[in-house]
Amino acid sequence: MAYALQARIKRLAKQFLQAAQEFRQNPPLSFLQLAADLQRIESLPPVPGYEATLIANGHVPLGARILGLNLLRLGKQRLKEIRAERKLASAIFGIVKAEDATPLVISRRARSILAVLDDEMAMAALYDAWAQAGLSGTAHSIGDLADRATRRDVAACIRLGAICAALMPFVSDPRGRIPSEAGVTHELQLYLLRQAYTYDPIDGIFDDPATRATEIAMRTQKFDPRPAYRRVRKRKSKPN
Repeated sequence: MAYALQARIKRLAKQFLQAAQEFRQNPPLSFLQLAADLQRIESLPPVPGYEATLIANGHVPLGARILGLNLLRLGKQRLKEIRAERKLASAIFGIVKAEDATPLVISRRARSILAVLDDEMAMAALYDAWAQAGLSGTAHSIGDLADRATRRDVAACIRLGAICAALMPFVSDPRGRIPSEAGVTHELQLYLLRQAYTYDPIDGIFDDPATRATEIAMRTQKFDPRPAYRRVRKRKSKPN
């Protein structure tokens, strides 16, 4: 038994060494591309603000640079998504408010639904709301209804109103100010650092490392982190 186990270990070790040798001689193209990408990232200048703060919180330098670059990229992307979600919500709220209106009024408001559906960034929010509302069929069917409603199809107007009413509790509130790019990016940073803000009442500034990092990265002065912090807490408090 012991001899058989020993022989098996030797055989596996030999196979591993052969695989390692083949890898060194002919590395996969995907590995070479990854190595080139990492080398390119290492040659870039440090990400202002975020990179140093992430390193100070225990991230290795290369990892901090990658995270910092992604914070800037994802902050811009998330802001576009928020704007698209607000347009979707506004279109849905508009249909619901016109529940008892004539088909002419609903047909005009249905155009805003069609316009939003042309924006791919709004589709993720629509799919999510559709699933949470427990609606049958697919989210794409709202496009057909909206198209028919624009032509004053009475049945389509009624059905579109019912679907929008079901979706309404699960879309973002279109009212209120849209967060700034700095605020959205800071919100993403808070998920990495898990830090609360601190306020210096003497100088009248927020002096925690996360806030200072956002001020440096986004080139803004006296950034107020409280709205971003509240959004993070609200999101974390929601049940999964």
